Amino acid sequence: MRSVTSASIQGAAEVGATLIAVAPTTNPVSIPIAYQWLTNGVEIPGATADTYLVPLAQHGSTLTVRVTTTAQGHQNFVSTSPGVVVNAGGALSLTPPTIRGQARVGTKLAPTVGQWVAGVTLSYQWLRNNNPIAGATAKTYTPTAGDLGARLSLAVTGSHPHIASVTVVTPEVTVSPGLLSTSTPTISGSAVPGKTLKAIAGAWTSGTAHTYQWYANGAAIKGATKTSFKVTSAQVGKKVTVAVTGKKSGYTTAVKTSAMHGVLKTATPKITGTAKVGKTLTAKPGTWTSGTKLTYQWYSNGKAIKGATAKTFKVTSTQRGKRITVTVTGKKSGYTTAVKTSARTKAVAR
Repeated sequence: MRSVTSASIQGAAEVGATLIAVAPTTNPVSIPIAYQWLTNGVEIPGATADTYLVPLAQHGSTLTVRVTTTAQGHQNFVSTSPGVVVNAGGALSLTPPTIRGQARVGTKLAPTVGQWVAGVTLSYQWLRNNNPIAGATAKTYTPTAGDLGARLSLAVTGSHPHIASVTVVTPEVTVSPGLLSTSTPTISGSAVPGKTLKAIAGAWTSGTAHTYQWYANGAAIKGATKTSFKVTSAQVGKKVTVAVTGKKSGYTTAVKTSAMHGVLKTATPKITGTAKVGKTLTAKPGTWTSGTKLTYQWYSNGKAIKGATAKTFKVTSTQRGKRITVTVTGKKSGYTTAVKTSARTKAVAR
């Protein structure tokens, strides 16, 4: 007569654990010839080894193992183990959460929360130097100036109606200074002596404090540290720029410089010749910045004379008794256009 014990399962019935099938002992001695694992009484395809790695899908199910053994001179003996119910155990969190990206002041951190057992509800608590940050219980967090240099981590707690809660904390990240959102400043106004230029900082990170410094040919203009600057004769022939420095607590200071605005060297034009009908007048523009393109417009009592756009102008009877002037306009790439007008002639004689 054969005496036997039943098959059994060794190991913790938890997600992620490896279970071991223990074959029944018999007298005479039997040799196991086959294993089959079952979930809720249904065979698990391919699960025919003497061990079984419990997957997430088996959480909450009842596992058994069926062992078939044989002994010389005896028929096969089939024994099914008692069932074990799979719980999450220490595997409620299957993969740990992490913090993605560079931790910087003003830049939102969006962590990867990891993989958890089905049915788990997650809650969050951000930590500064391992201490809870008041009110920081959302999935994301934007470091403030007060976090600069601190170590941040996120505690993710998984709660399940039938399993004890589990809290997993991410590795710490150190907060670096924020990067200001900047804009290249622009200059409005005419870069000619006596005129006022204005610096327009553009769009920067909210709360950024700005300071200004005006330059001529790259050299700082002493005392020119306001948003506006009145051009003087000292800047003639030079190129003016403005540098805007942005500062905000917790952020790296940023400096942006405008495009150059050249100040043309100009001269007041003179008229040579006799203001008399039939005579020719000539505009003498004087010395301007090298490379300046000059254009001309002649006027009679302040009214433009149609077609009179050459350097010379032949007086006609239409101008008899009137005073003549000429306007010289200078243009050069990178410089502000300048306009200069001559003194008036005597009244045109016959």
